[in-house]
Amino acid sequence: MVATIKRLGIAAVGDELYIRSIRLLGVAKALVVDLNVDVTELRKVVKDFLETLPNEGVGLVIVQDVLREVVGEVSSTLEGLKILYLPDLRTSEKFKVKDYYLQLLRHYIGISLEV
Repeated sequence: MVATIKRLGIAAVGDELYIRSIRLLGVAKALVVDLNVDVTELRKVVKDFLETLPNEGVGLVIVQDVLREVVGEVSSTLEGLKILYLPDLRTSEKFKVKDYYLQLLRHYIGISLEV
């Protein structure tokens, strides 16, 4: 069996400050959400956004960590999208950020680094 490599795009979901930061990394496709909106309405908006992404060639979605529950419920029905939850300035002090990123490297790359 021959494996093919696809180049897939990146999208992001988060509040305005988070998306501004992510856009500095070069991510153009993004959904800015208001974190003060009702959860059911927020879930619907996020679901509609995520459903369009596979058709637009997006394979990775960077999500603000505070939206983990909302996106987790919606993304479980979608195939082909990898979800990466990244903390923002407001939640980063709740856990050790260095350990979190090292854990991500171990999970996605399969190697362990010591810094």
